[in-house]
Amino acid sequence: GAVLAVGAAVLTLLGFAVGGIFLMILFPVLGLFASLALLDSRAAKRKRLFTAQLDGTLQLIAGSLRSGFGIMQAFGTVADETEWPTSEEFTRVLGEVRLGRDLGDALEASVERVDSEDYAWAGQAIKISREVGGNLAEVLDNVSGTIRQRNTLRRMVSALSAEGRVSGLILFALPFILLAWMSVTNASYVELLFVRTGGRIALGVAVGLMVIAAFWMRKIVQIRF
Repeated sequence: GAVLAVGAAVLTLLGFAVGGIFLMILFPVLGLFASLALLDSRAAKRKRLFTAQLDGTLQLIAGSLRSGFGIMQAFGTVADETEWPTSEEFTRVLGEVRLGRDLGDALEASVERVDSEDYAWAGQAIKISREVGGNLAEVLDNVSGTIRQRNTLRRMVSALSAEGRVSGLILFALPFILLAWMSVTNASYVELLFVRTGGRIALGVAVGLMVIAAFWMRKIVQIRF
């Protein structure tokens, strides 16, 4: 929050120094959207990597259980031998359990942080197995197989839709880039879009169509099992 506030203040001063009132408003708004997009991108990357590693993680847990380890020892193996972000997440789960938190509650909190449906399945399987008993290693093998098939389908859809997604990002960013450039080179021309009723209507329609297009593109490439 403090970083965003400082960044907004700097962009406001920069916009005022470069182009007056209009850029003083435009720069912080663009900066805010860019910051949120960056944060969302990093969270999505972490979730994507965790999900991609989950198949191997579950196999490692199942193998540790078959070797005679307990569930906490198996989690310790995952924390020590896997890559980021899996190692980081399981290290946090182990730390919470060692501080007195129930393993089921720690897993639920981890599932909420990662926000992965595949991980939620694995967490539920571990929790149910601890409550009712059964061969947890075999259950995790079955969950791992399902996750492997889902990951294969995700990669296929991602590869087939890559060109369309890149084109969509370029087309979405192009109007904002042109608006910023024209605000610097010909501010009086751009100002008409904000001071006249017709210009405001055109801006509203353009933004609405862009939002609809972005939502549509996201839905096209989003997989729901």
